[in-house]
Amino acid sequence: MKICILVAVSGQTILSTLQRLYDDYKDGIELFLYNDGALLLHDPAFIELSKHMKTTVCDVSAGERGINKREGVIFGSLYNLSGMIAHADRFLSFARAS
Repeated sequence: MKICILVAVSGQTILSTLQRLYDDYKDGIELFLYNDGALLLHDPAFIELSKHMKTTVCDVSAGERGINKREGVIFGSLYNLSGMIAHADRFLSFARAS
């Protein structure tokens, strides 16, 4: 099963949730980091976890948060997210309610 996950929040709770999802689904997870989700790229534990998942970050979200391009992470846009969703069997979104 292929799962696309939009992550628009950061913090320890989302990190532990992503770890559990990885433990259950392994290679079937693709992440898209958006808004504050890009801040996960500052967390060493997330960086290690992301080595095992296809990870894309919104280039604008990363730039606004001072995150530079790095190996193993695709810097893209919402266009990339739309393609990821189209090819996924399931889509999950982790974001704050406004």
